[in-house]
Amino acid sequence: TGTPLGDPIEVEALGAVMGPGRDAARPLWIGSVKTNLGHAEAASGLAGLLKVALALRHEAIPPHLHFATPNPGIAWDELPLRVPTAAVAWPRGARPRRAGVSAFGFSGTNAHVVLEEAPLREPAPPPAQDGACLVALSAASEAALRAGAALLADRLEADPALALADVAATLGSGRAHLLRRAAFVAAGRAALVGDLRELAAGGHPAGAAEGVVRPGERQKVAFVFSGQGSQFAGMGHDLYRS
Repeated sequence: TGTPLGDPIEVEALGAVMGPGRDAARPLWIGSVKTNLGHAEAASGLAGLLKVALALRHEAIPPHLHFATPNPGIAWDELPLRVPTAAVAWPRGARPRRAGVSAFGFSGTNAHVVLEEAPLREPAPPPAQDGACLVALSAASEAALRAGAALLADRLEADPALALADVAATLGSGRAHLLRRAAFVAAGRAALVGDLRELAAGGHPAGAAEGVVRPGERQKVAFVFSGQGSQFAGMGHDLYRS
């Protein structure tokens, strides 16, 4: 943390725990979030946790900024510890990567957590591309909604490789849903572009549903499988998948 008294105590403790039997070619890299954010006080522990999580994600240990004169009270030559002054590659390997985060509170509360990288996951299969997609648009006003429809139509025509399923997923779960809305059941690119152009021109396409949500009104969605012979095994899974 950059204090003349605290740093030797912390570093010597780390050396006593992590030093015995450690290969000098694999030093323990140490740093602080204070170098990035300053004195974060009550937020320093969480900020340090986020810094380590990002280092694991990007497979690199970030440099400790403005580190020019090592604390002379620390026996650097005797301890297998180093402060990174440049980015250090931290790639995945046969051994899981781990890092510790310490936080020391003004009240005397000390916390230490150890993070280990998550196991690699097999990539999820791409969503089914067959069938129709629900493409949702929204805006704060009718004029903005029609302008947004025109922009989306332009984008779809300019990038033929853009998958309708990706467009639907981004608009459905990656954007805020404002009060003025339109939803399109898109079975194909050309039909969707045509409906978007019609909406942009002030029309009401047959393949779209339009509406306005009243401010403060809470919407709920229910899927009803009523039985009476219309259900079949796996129908819920097929609906969720598409």
